[in-house]
Amino acid sequence: MNPTVQRWLKRGMFAALVIVVVGVGALECLRFVAIRRGVSAVELPPASEIRRRAFGAHYTDAYSTVIRDDAMLDAVEFGAGREVARTPDEVVWQGNAPGLHFLASYHIDPGPPRRFTLSTAVFYESVIGRIYFLPVRFVHRRGVPFMVSHMLRPKLEG
Repeated sequence: MNPTVQRWLKRGMFAALVIVVVGVGALECLRFVAIRRGVSAVELPPASEIRRRAFGAHYTDAYSTVIRDDAMLDAVEFGAGREVARTPDEVVWQGNAPGLHFLASYHIDPGPPRRFTLSTAVFYESVIGRIYFLPVRFVHRRGVPFMVSHMLRPKLEG
């Protein structure tokens, strides 16, 4: 192989490694921030709509935090999904990705204490879905807790 091509290949591999290491570090920092803000991994909420619909799911998770009295929920709808269920305490969306479909739920337990939980259930439809979700699972487990901590904002006066 040409020495110039070999040198550029080594540089490219080194750059890719640096990008992966920095990305993983950044995701771990986001997860740490979420933990410090009181977000924890929990089971799917009991008696919730997503728990009922998640039967047979290949992957489930849920992240929860206590809702402070001065907080309001800054919820954003899932752009790629569609609402499939709504109760007074919960909204469930369904979406698709390559080789899989998923459910996501916002659930508010009236408490006390009031708790907000974001839950996910993933159903593989093919081998492509399993392969697709391998890196997504890694990012999901670190990014979603931060998203939960970021969704609860202090109320703004005015």
